[in-house]
Formats: sequence, structure tokens, C-alpha cells
Amino acid sequence: MEQPLTKPDAQKLIRRAAQRTDGVGFRGYAVMRMRQRRLDALDVVRVLRNAVQAKPAYRRNEEWRYQISGRGLMIIVVIESEEKVWVHNAYKPRTRTS
Repeated sequence: MEQPLTKPDAQKLIRRAAQRTDGVGFRGYAVMRMRQRRLDALDVVRVLRNAVQAKPAYRRNEEWRYQISGRGLMIIVVIESEEKVWVHNAYKPRTRTS
């Protein structure tokens, strides 16, 4: 699979993977940060099932990362294959105050 994917292709693939019982994995860093932030894995998967890519894909540590937003959360995922995505991080974006 050629990466980076276009926004529509990435969203479609992430949504499809999130529908599978084994389609979403959580990296150790994501698990640690989700625990600290009191975020639930089910909430993360729900966001991925309705994936809306917030920004263009970017490359870090030899892999393409995609920022997915929804339900007040930002989820950073790495697409492994057409059936599997890995959550690298999840957080609630800070809101700007005037």
C-alpha cells in the first residue's frame, strides 16, 4: 500500500478497520497516555468509526501518521494494512481562549 494516502482513502480505510473486532490496536504509549487522560478505548474506536482526518498525513519515525478528530478527541493513528490501524496517541485538544 502506497502511503501517504489521500484524505478520503485514509478515512475510508480507518473506518473499515475500526469496524473489525481486531482492526484497531493500541501501542504502549497510547495506552499509557489514555490512562493518564482518563480516555476509554471504546470512545477512541467510536471516533475512528466515523473518521474525519483533521490534518494532512505527516511522517515521523519512518511511518505515516494520520490525525483523526471527533467527539472532542484527537486520535493519532498509523495505518499498518487495509485491515489494521494502530493508535499512537489520543487526547482532548486544548481549546483556545481569547
